[in-house]
Amino acid sequence: MEASGNAASRQKNSLILLSFFEQQGNQNDKLKDELRQLNNELKPFRDINDYDSDIQTDGHPCSTSNRLYTGELEHHIEFRGNDHENEQVRQIAAELIDIADRFDNLVLTRSAENLNRRLQSHGGKEWGAYLSEEVKRLLHGMPDFHQYSQDFVLMALTFTLVKKVCEHTPSLLQRLFSTAVDFVTTHS
Repeated sequence: MEASGNAASRQKNSLILLSFFEQQGNQNDKLKDELRQLNNELKPFRDINDYDSDIQTDGHPCSTSNRLYTGELEHHIEFRGNDHENEQVRQIAAELIDIADRFDNLVLTRSAENLNRRLQSHGGKEWGAYLSEEVKRLLHGMPDFHQYSQDFVLMALTFTLVKKVCEHTPSLLQRLFSTAVDFVTTHS
């Protein structure tokens, strides 16, 4: 039971991170391409074999897939959920962006550069540890955000750090995205 809950949390965190990237926008065309590719490859949110028991009038099964529209990339993220869940994902991403806007940009930039160097000079096995170390280091230097849950602050900081790294080196998006989702899923 816990594994399915963890999988659901991972899926939701993936959607939140995608929405975070897209709502913040970016000017980097290579990163936009990487995000489009990632969205296309993240199809665990759409499963053509996952149908309701309902049948349409033409005899085809009804799909439970809904769409989370994101204007920046002119496409949508699909996942099994309802409109309320889609809106909830957008609202969470917007709140994380609000938190992220309050972080010290200079400190985050230095931290992103440090993480970027470490990721590029070492193999993928250590990526989770490097991300964790950098986020924890930043959390100790950040003012308390009492008005927000600590889980949200951790997510906002992680997602902002990932976005800054990927703006500089878009080719890291795919692997770092997965690392970040795993990190926030296990730490929130």
